[in-house]
Amino acid sequence: MRDIRDAILALDNSFLINKFNAAAEHSPDDEFIQVLLKEIINRQLTIEEVLAQRELH
Repeated sequence: MRDIRDAILALDNSFLINKFNAAAEHSPDDEFIQVLLKEIINRQLTIEEVLAQRELH
């Protein structure tokens, strides 16, 4: 799991949000999603940013 966390840290904000949105559709309580969500929170991204990115796809 550490490798996944390290890879997530390297993502830019837009790609991080895209990964979160794609993963959340399939398994909302998956550990991978929890790690993505924690990083979104750590970066202080807003819910508006996350939702706006979802609307683009």
